[in-house]
Amino acid sequence: MEKQTFAQKLWLALLPSLVSLTAIKGFDVWLLRQAHRTNRASVSNRYGGVLRRGKSNMLDAEIAATLLNRWDCKRAYPGGQPPLELLREGQLHFRHEGGDVRADDTPADRRLRVECLTFTDGSRALRVTDADGQSGWTRWTAAEPVSKRQTNPRTDHVDIA
Repeated sequence: MEKQTFAQKLWLALLPSLVSLTAIKGFDVWLLRQAHRTNRASVSNRYGGVLRRGKSNMLDAEIAATLLNRWDCKRAYPGGQPPLELLREGQLHFRHEGGDVRADDTPADRRLRVECLTFTDGSRALRVTDADGQSGWTRWTAAEPVSKRQTNPRTDHVDIA
């Protein structure tokens, strides 16, 4: 039998360790992808199809406000995606709008910035901050659809930009 050199002995011991670590890393990547797929499906199944299946009378805006507030509280978004994209993946269809609101009759310029999501069921989710945004955004809140029979609020003293 041939005598092995130091390098051969070293590689002989190192090779199984490298193979094992590679297999463990591959398995870890596979588990991470499975977890990501499960989380995506969970958001889609739990919230996106709820209204379409008729199992809940929650408005789309209530579902969205709950999710957005939860993600804002944790300061982490599943999968590192922007929160509005996650709502779209969950089959919540909406129009995203924003703008400034201020009253005409106040001597000081007291404007508010408003961000609004309008959903296909007519409900809305919105949040507000001051004009320069330094106070931070409020929590998302849901509003029911405005029925056509309700009277319109007075808008003669409000300027909506």
